[in-house]
Amino acid sequence: MKRSIHVRHAIGIGASLALALGCGSADDDDTQARDPAPGPATCTGMVDRELSFCPMFADQREQQVQGCERDRTGYQSVGCAAAHDRYLGCSASARWDCEEGAAGCEDEQNGYFACVSQFVQRTGCTYSGPQAACPPSTPNTLGCLTAQPPDAACVPLPGNTGAANLFCCP
Repeated sequence: MKRSIHVRHAIGIGASLALALGCGSADDDDTQARDPAPGPATCTGMVDRELSFCPMFADQREQQVQGCERDRTGYQSVGCAAAHDRYLGCSASARWDCEEGAAGCEDEQNGYFACVSQFVQRTGCTYSGPQAACPPSTPNTLGCLTAQPPDAACVPLPGNTGAANLFCCP
């Protein structure tokens, strides 16, 4: 089964396979000539940058951009958009390994992983994604261990009859 781009973004280490596939190495004199121009620090910029190194995933472009945008909404919902944006900026200008992801962006990736972990530890809540039942001003659902939402702008999920504490948040 072909590995999706999104899964590799969550792994993002090393560059050995890209080198083996002929993407060049830092020791090559003509690396700069073959190195594509950096993209903007956006989901589109990141995916397009990867595809410049790994064109075999071009058929997945739109779904990967959309998946990245959905993920970014989640990071924004838990206060980690800036950390994720730093990763997007790095990966939109990095050399890419077609199996492992953006080379040299491990610190940025660990930054948004740590931010999410800190949010969970601080609030006891996890991001559950957008929910159609939520009001438009608070479209993102958080599942929380406590009956207290993490933000005053959050409201209980309408129609929630389960035991879980689900909140609609900005």
